[in-house]
Amino acid sequence: MTKTEADKPTRASELFSSPTTDVILLSLDGVAFSAHRVFLMEASPVFREMLSTLQPGAEHESRSLPSLDLSEIEEIVDGLLRWIYPCPNKPATDTWELLESYFEAAWKYRVDVAITALQERLNVFVHRAKSKSTPVRAYGLCLWLRDTCGLDAPDLLTLARKSIIRTDTNLLQMDAVTLKRLTAMDVVNLTNAQAAYRRRVDRILSFPKSWTFSYRCSQHTSKEDRMPPWWRAFRSHLLTKAKNRTAQDPLFSSSFLASWTELVTCLDCRGQLTCAESEFRRMDKELLVLWETGTGGDLVCWEIKKAV
Repeated sequence: MTKTEADKPTRASELFSSPTTDVILLSLDGVAFSAHRVFLMEASPVFREMLSTLQPGAEHESRSLPSLDLSEIEEIVDGLLRWIYPCPNKPATDTWELLESYFEAAWKYRVDVAITALQERLNVFVHRAKSKSTPVRAYGLCLWLRDTCGLDAPDLLTLARKSIIRTDTNLLQMDAVTLKRLTAMDVVNLTNAQAAYRRRVDRILSFPKSWTFSYRCSQHTSKEDRMPPWWRAFRSHLLTKAKNRTAQDPLFSSSFLASWTELVTCLDCRGQLTCAESEFRRMDKELLVLWETGTGGDLVCWEIKKAV
């Protein structure tokens, strides 16, 4: 189709403007990219099909070359070409918006080299997550890649799921952009798994019925109350710490126990805290197993079922 004056591109791409090219790619926002058919056709079966059916009359007015109208903006077309060509400077994918837009375009044109690079970048996003929304967006994107594109990344999908379930992320308070690739059932499934995980953490950190001490603090503990006076505040702090941690580190570290021992001024109560270290080690062991496997008590499984 011959372009009218109103449809003319506003400018040419600075990087992709070689005079030796034999086709023009026109971005949605009117930027002309000079490209080589051989590169496009080798990198993308979709481009191969598009170029094989390109009519001779569809020419770009400035160089009388055949042209293809693309529905992507300049930044996305430029990025795809940087992956297709042996360019030293590959696209920067430092925002979720860019990452998702590149994924959509790479899949649309089946540019495998771009898809591979983007999967590696997604892996970095998840492992270096600094926001609670990052695992949620990664989980949704992984589901989309698996169910729509047939690109399965089970390890990354499971990692994102673990990151959501292990923390107190409130999915119901996430914005629409963060949740856009998740269905209502996905959100329900994650929320239920979070609740089961928290119940198990709560039970592990409960005061054991069999827990006894060699001596009692008569000043701070009544005969009817078996629970040491320091336990409630101690446990509350532990629950908060368990919900907010992002690494598989012991909760009952030596420094943590030492700091709490210093806070307990009563010598009898302090003795109780010190004598409970074996019980703390048991709790820590169960918490670490739960962190790693997602099992124990109420079953919390990291496995994600495929869509049918």
